[in-house]
Amino acid sequence: MLRDHVREHLLQQIEKGNLQTEQTLNLAKIARELNLSVTPVREALSQLEQSEIVVSAPNRGFIIPNLNLNILQDLYQTVSELEVLVLDSLTESVAENFEVKTTVFTVKNRLEINKRLLQYGKNKVLQRLVLNLHTKIGFYEGIYLKDKLLTDSFLQQWDSIQNAVLEENIPTAKLLLKMNWISILELMEQRVMLNQNVNF
Repeated sequence: MLRDHVREHLLQQIEKGNLQTEQTLNLAKIARELNLSVTPVREALSQLEQSEIVVSAPNRGFIIPNLNLNILQDLYQTVSELEVLVLDSLTESVAENFEVKTTVFTVKNRLEINKRLLQYGKNKVLQRLVLNLHTKIGFYEGIYLKDKLLTDSFLQQWDSIQNAVLEENIPTAKLLLKMNWISILELMEQRVMLNQNVNF
């Protein structure tokens, strides 16, 4: 669909740094750039608004909001809790099929690994909720962490989560998954505070 194409285009522009927080997104300009009518652009922006990546601002149209620490903490806590629920609903086939081999652990492939795990959950509504939150997290991590190479400790955490899942030790996997999200949250908090200090 055209709106999905526009949505992906906008997310890529945000990731590349071509669109910034507090910038007004001009529907007509985006439509001209993509050689489309404004309808699929408006639909794409409405989808991004549902994921809270953009917000509708009176007399300004759509803007990309700044991230504050309270929203950041709520977001990471929520996705952590929801992913734990996914672990409770894993299908039996996960132990046979879930294995991720990576030696380079970046911000971007971290979320891809999480998505691989989510596909084995039985609750499809829960999966969609988490994937929408991943979109928002990926957006903010793209701004604050770029494609930073994460330390070996993050890779070790994911190895431990994977081993626990493969051994069907779900309580341990849930604990490790929460610890992983806390570690990323702490890194993001540092970057957000650093960015706010730079902007003052």
